[in-house]
Amino acid sequence: MKLAIFDIDGTLTETNEVDDKCFVRAFAASHQITDIETDWTKYTHVTDSGLVSEIFNQRLGRSPNEEDFLAFKNRFIENLNEYTSKDETLFAEVSNAKAMLEKLKLEKDWTIALATGCFYDSAKLKLEKAKIDVKDFPIGTADDAISREKILQTAIEKSLEKYGLKKFEKIVSIGDGIWDVRTAKNLSLDFIGIASGKRAEVLREEGANYIIKDFTDYENFLAYLNK
Repeated sequence: MKLAIFDIDGTLTETNEVDDKCFVRAFAASHQITDIETDWTKYTHVTDSGLVSEIFNQRLGRSPNEEDFLAFKNRFIENLNEYTSKDETLFAEVSNAKAMLEKLKLEKDWTIALATGCFYDSAKLKLEKAKIDVKDFPIGTADDAISREKILQTAIEKSLEKYGLKKFEKIVSIGDGIWDVRTAKNLSLDFIGIASGKRAEVLREEGANYIIKDFTDYENFLAYLNK
């Protein structure tokens, strides 16, 4: 059996922009931290838990405790809900993502997992607003680990346990960020990028061999998975 591991923001949902806005606003509201650097490539771990930890240490000189994380998460979710009430198009699916997952579920050689740098609650909210049903898929999130490598490993371990396997014949990571390419390389996983224009060039320069704009052409995507 083969495993396809999907990122969420920018890969299954068009939520990178709204996620960034809500993340920055949550810091200001919950901990009065403003003027945050939003070039995420400058951080060690591009995950919600990693970013919160690094920003806390940079700005407050200490690591966040459980109460700090909870206050941030609650405000972050409030912000996301506020934006959904204003404009649900901010939470649209990446073109044909829902249909692609439904088709891939029927492929006898493939199974699906999710691995995201988001906290679980925010990931769940965004997928629900995009009307993408993922309840049957194992998931690794920023609640499981700070590094993307460990988050992907969590998704793999949960998938192995679910299907009673010791290993997968092939594992492909699907994502949209430069950190997704790097994580796949660090774990020796195959990778498919979801991007177009300049973002696609950035992924290609980082070493991504297969890049698609979205999931409109399912057969092409499946062919890349099987390469």
